[in-house]
Amino acid sequence: MTTLQLNEALFHELNIIVSDEEMMKEAIKALRLIVLNWGKIAPEKSEEEHGVGLPDAIKQMRGVVAFTPEEIDSDDRLSYLHSK
Repeated sequence: MTTLQLNEALFHELNIIVSDEEMMKEAIKALRLIVLNWGKIAPEKSEEEHGVGLPDAIKQMRGVVAFTPEEIDSDDRLSYLHSK
């Protein structure tokens, strides 16, 4: 499939669940798990790519703390930071 076809299929599936809050929550969790696990499958990003756009103070804290996917999902601040 081309990128355009994949985008179309993805948005078609999202339109099906958009009216069901529980289904949307489950879809978000599933997508976050895919993203979390993607780095284990895809080539690792370089050190420079990981810190793009982050303040130096935050970059220095990298690796100090680890969170489970459940902790990230349950905390809006962690979810926001994880998406950056």
